[in-house]
Amino acid sequence: MLSFVSVSWAQVNVPKARVLESAKAQKKLVPMRSPSKAPSDYGTVEVVMMEDFSKLTTGSVGAPDMDSQLNDEELYPYPVWMNIKPEYTVLPQWGGHCVFSAGGSICISAEEYEGGNLNTPMLDASKYDGVVFVEFRVRTDNDKVSQNMIVEAAETYNMQPSWKTLGSYVLPDITDEWQTMTAMFYGAEHYTMFNFPVLRRYQGDELEPIYFDYVKVYQVKPYVNMPTALPHTNYKGTSFNANWTKIKDAESYLLNVYSVKINEEMQSADTTYLYKDQAVNDTTFTVENAVSGETYYYEVRAVKDGHQSFMSPAMEVFDLVVPELGESTIKDGKYTATWNAVPTAERYNYIAYHEREATANGEFVITNEDFTGVKDAEGNLTGWTVEEPSQQSYDDFYMKEVNQAGWHVKQGAPYTDFMCVDGWQYIFGHKDAGLISPELDLSKDNGKVNLSVRLYGVIAEGYDQPYQTECAVALFNFNEEKGDFDQAELVYPKDVKPEWKTFNVELTKGSKRSVIGIYAVNGPENLYIDDVKITQNYNAGDTFKDPFLFQRFIEGTSLEVNLPGKTSGNKVYHRINAAKSNSSRGLKETDYSEMKYVGKSDVVSSVANVSLSKATVQLVDGNVIVNNADGENVSIYRLDGTLVYSNNSGSKNITAAMPCNGAYIVKVGNKSVKLVY
Repeated sequence: MLSFVSVSWAQVNVPKARVLESAKAQKKLVPMRSPSKAPSDYGTVEVVMMEDFSKLTTGSVGAPDMDSQLNDEELYPYPVWMNIKPEYTVLPQWGGHCVFSAGGSICISAEEYEGGNLNTPMLDASKYDGVVFVEFRVRTDNDKVSQNMIVEAAETYNMQPSWKTLGSYVLPDITDEWQTMTAMFYGAEHYTMFNFPVLRRYQGDELEPIYFDYVKVYQVKPYVNMPTALPHTNYKGTSFNANWTKIKDAESYLLNVYSVKINEEMQSADTTYLYKDQAVNDTTFTVENAVSGETYYYEVRAVKDGHQSFMSPAMEVFDLVVPELGESTIKDGKYTATWNAVPTAERYNYIAYHEREATANGEFVITNEDFTGVKDAEGNLTGWTVEEPSQQSYDDFYMKEVNQAGWHVKQGAPYTDFMCVDGWQYIFGHKDAGLISPELDLSKDNGKVNLSVRLYGVIAEGYDQPYQTECAVALFNFNEEKGDFDQAELVYPKDVKPEWKTFNVELTKGSKRSVIGIYAVNGPENLYIDDVKITQNYNAGDTFKDPFLFQRFIEGTSLEVNLPGKTSGNKVYHRINAAKSNSSRGLKETDYSEMKYVGKSDVVSSVANVSLSKATVQLVDGNVIVNNADGENVSIYRLDGTLVYSNNSGSKNITAAMPCNGAYIVKVGNKSVKLVY
């Protein structure tokens, strides 16, 4: 996934809700996980915290003291969580809502409300790979309906705005008898918190009182260190490689590979093992007989001197095979692209290219975009300008009204003939806000790339100081081993201001598969982007495959393609990939298929002929051709007067490639003509 590396700007402390974000966002909950043996069998137990609620002396089980006021919302800077008065607990900074004293235990009684919760203080559980256990006793009142609830955990980073959720587990039914339960979590750090929310999951649920006692958090100093599962490799649909880290002096490893099915009520999970306790002597294993497109998980533990490590956190295999394109034939300026259906794929993305050839040594234009006439997702001009901006933006928007297909904007929107990216989303939403190119071959001239762009950065007012929204230009190259793009270069154009200015950026690490991103940084305001031009030095005869069509999220396995006039006489190629999504990993897209040759474009060129005395000017698919009988000076201007081409050589046959669609004035000698294409 493309994500550029830059500096952070500010952190804002925002109180959290009574339920951790993981529980809000998670669409499915999994059964509570515990090790197969007692934790003490894996090593030496070290207690992090123990709370017996012995200071809660009033009330009893079955008759909690509903008049007890355990909360004081003014005590701490984060009253949503740390609101129980310290005199009621062994360790201060417990928190809860709808909590009451129950004679040596604590009761959550939330029937009159949407729900309640009990949470521990923030605890340091950073040792031993962050493996941590929470153990507790729990019950309901006598003869009451069994209750459902969850236990969840998060690393709060000392109550920073972004937390790392460690998971949510469904507890077994809570009955009117005391039960001791243990939940195991991975990834704890220095400020980890555990939460027990009681929620009304279905309309009509009865929320009976739930009692807690003897809450213990502990870790285990292991006899054998735990491996870390690494991402899978070599995915072939029915096979893939499961990988993990090496543990020093480990004699072997035990691997589990399985799939999980959640029932409709989301109350249980059925696990089907492809491999269970598979002995492996290496740190990789080829999983075979998988179902193509099925979601699998694998986890591994190390074995040494008769001891086993804890099982590693499971690594998810959520993948697809790359689709294959069928044969296509170009006829009358069009063709039909077809591909095979990929198991579990929901949509497909398609790119078509035409091959342009350099006619001379020197500068070759890879990209030239001025965003004239760019429209929103509904096909409308927005009318938004620097003077009259909008608060609206797209998470990820692919533009159609561009010369080079596949350009898209993240956290931005099309304005009137230029693009906007929203620095507020970068600062406060922690998302990339930028204009992103399609994948381009930038390997010519040893990867040296010239980028020209016009920028306008708005100053953010109303903060502790004004912040100038600035720009970062990042170059990404595809990493074959990872199957993803890595950032190769990062350049900050200097002196971006709230006025239009052209910046030239030199990049030096272009590759066969590169992407360029132009991002907003430093300030929570808009960065406006226009006139993006990318060039490289080419030799005569060098070719560039230029994307002319990008179709995103196609349903089905075919697409009718009409060739534009600019492809006339050029070779046409295409590629396809597959995509699907799930709640834990989001969108998964395969790599694109290999470049496949379609044929030579037979589309008929549009030709404009204009006679200027003895000279003839022709417009052929963006090339201005001047039959200059008298060898006069030839100049081409935009309508705003900008000179875009000049030739004073006296040549009688001149061809000038226009950078983009638009209107131009062609001047031959002292005569001129207007051309539009």
